[in-house]
Amino acid sequence: RTTAHFQPKHSLATASLVGFEALARPLDGSLVSPDLLFGELVPLDTSMAITRRVIQQSVAAASRFAHQPMSVSFNCRAEVLCHPRFLPLLEEEVLAARIDRSFVTVELTEHPTLEGLQSLSRAASQLTMLGYRFAVDDFGKGSAGFEILTQLPFTELKIDKEFFWSVLQGGAAMQMLREVIGYCRAQGILTTIEGIESLDQQDFAADLGADLGQGFLWGKASPLT
Repeated sequence: RTTAHFQPKHSLATASLVGFEALARPLDGSLVSPDLLFGELVPLDTSMAITRRVIQQSVAAASRFAHQPMSVSFNCRAEVLCHPRFLPLLEEEVLAARIDRSFVTVELTEHPTLEGLQSLSRAASQLTMLGYRFAVDDFGKGSAGFEILTQLPFTELKIDKEFFWSVLQGGAAMQMLREVIGYCRAQGILTTIEGIESLDQQDFAADLGADLGQGFLWGKASPLT
């Protein structure tokens, strides 16, 4: 069984808390790789059940902050997002809680092949047309690239922490990252940099032009109290 822990997201410009990302964790508190919960080898029914539980807790968290709107995001693998039961399940929970759909962000945690982009784009478009927000996670990791930028209707791009750290260390990708962030800003798309662990890293991320940050600087994921 799983539960959700919540990692804070902060504005890089003001350092204010703007939302949370819900992360699935085993109920017994053990440390388990996300791949063991949402990876390709996990049966789809299992991933759907885990996702349902995380949606319920994410919606409950968003309801708690209705007086000071906070975005709450949760992770979703592509196969789950494209499943015909996914959107009705999400709608059921959100409508029952009477929260605005824009408070909920669905984060794509795996990047599909080019062949899979068409069906994923349709599913993501359904979400955004209803008013949900849609984020692409782990940009810069593996083969995630510009095809995703041009073919998915996302409202937030999350920069992978390892990619960000390589840029911090003088990696040659700094100009590319600046251009990607600039492109997103021009399109009205939020950018979030993950893996921020110090004030210097926060300042560097802000200098790149990113909007939001996540990382141990503001705390690890934990239950909401």
